Amino acid sequence: EAIAVRIGLHMGQVAVENSIQLDMFGRHVNRASRVEGLADGGQIYMTYPVVDSAKSWLGEKINRKLTWKMHGRYFLKGIPAPVEIYEVVDADRGQPRRPAKGKKKSALPPVWAGVVLLLLGVSIPLVVLQVKKTTVYFVKFYADEMILDQKEKIILDGDKSLEARRVLNKISPGKHILHYDIHSMSKYYMEFDVKRGKNYIHPRFKENRLPEIERRITLDDKETHAEGNKEGDFTYLLYDNKNQKRECLARLEISVSGNKAKPHSAEVEFTFNWKLFLNGREAAAKQMTVVNRLANEESIKKAFEIYEDEQQYYQARFFIHRATAEIALAGAYIEYKK
Repeated sequence: EAIAVRIGLHMGQVAVENSIQLDMFGRHVNRASRVEGLADGGQIYMTYPVVDSAKSWLGEKINRKLTWKMHGRYFLKGIPAPVEIYEVVDADRGQPRRPAKGKKKSALPPVWAGVVLLLLGVSIPLVVLQVKKTTVYFVKFYADEMILDQKEKIILDGDKSLEARRVLNKISPGKHILHYDIHSMSKYYMEFDVKRGKNYIHPRFKENRLPEIERRITLDDKETHAEGNKEGDFTYLLYDNKNQKRECLARLEISVSGNKAKPHSAEVEFTFNWKLFLNGREAAAKQMTVVNRLANEESIKKAFEIYEDEQQYYQARFFIHRATAEIALAGAYIEYKK
């Protein structure tokens, strides 16, 4: 007799135990089990993280043969917030079918449904205002210290265990910028639109990293000369405090050379060069020579700010220890300037 198999898929971190037989634990395992419980034989149900990952990895040719369907938000046993349930179906084999069991979250909670009915009988204008009220929810991604429109920190209702969290900041309809910092050279940005009514935003951040190059050389006792150079072209984005975006083209060039008067000399003369070009124009250039005694136990470190504007600055720095020298040229966001 044919066996009909049902499948529930979810993604997340799990704990694995393998003392006698491989087993997995954790809230994400439980969530996958609850999603599977909604399906009937022959159905594949999944949560949003699986859909998002699968659709992007499957080729266009395969995706054309599949039907992806969002059935809505369902309450699952042991999970406080409703979960978005999706289904994938081979288009040649049938059509998606919404869960026959399970409680679906209604578009309006029961209390609000009663309020709306009351308002319909009292004042149409009040209903219109209520429908058009703008609220924003972030779904399934909650980075720390997210900044809205280069100005204010995002404040979210609830905790990270929720599927969706309401933004407590006042966000007007229109285009907005969201970002969070990794360090002085790297930020993750996302542009998103807000419309009147309820907005469920699935954050899709892209890294924006400022340029950096470095080069190191070392002379051994028998050498009288060593040199190294490096260069690179970079493209990145900058946003001002009015959300205006500008593309930057940067070219970085560095070189370092070391010279001794003769083998086994007690001193090395190091020469450092750097050049910075921004959007086709030379922004900074310099050469510097430093003599170091090989018996010197102390390292020499120098840093120079060579360029600055409203959103970024560039720094050249070098390091010397005995017969080793290194040069670096790097950009950083202006708010990290000390």
